[in-house]
Amino acid sequence: MGIPFSLIFSFFVPSLSSLISRSERCGDYAGFRCSRLGSKITHLFFADDSLLFTRATLEECVNIKRMLGIYSQASGQTINFYKSVVCFSKQISSSCRNMLVEALDMAIVDYHDRYLGLPCVAGRSKRILFYGIKVRV
Repeated sequence: MGIPFSLIFSFFVPSLSSLISRSERCGDYAGFRCSRLGSKITHLFFADDSLLFTRATLEECVNIKRMLGIYSQASGQTINFYKSVVCFSKQISSSCRNMLVEALDMAIVDYHDRYLGLPCVAGRSKRILFYGIKVRV
């Protein structure tokens, strides 16, 4: 019997987090701020998934690929780029999106609608949005 993937992922997550944090301190990775004075978010890790936040520049996308390569080599886990997706803010031009998607070798999604069965974006009508969850509970 092998070790569950989520356990292996949990074991190596601090290493990936450290790589990202070090890259941010060196100025190679920007992260994301919700407001000018807000805290910076560079990454979020869940169960066996990761969300990375950065500026839409070729340098930062190349840096992401480099960090994921180091992580993959150190952990022995391969990154499935066919299951990986990238999402851009509306201000990013289509030509820039195409260039960055090619560098990342990932598919584009307009937005993440659900994660673990829960909606990622909530509009005004929360009652309709969460109705299915309420019924199941």
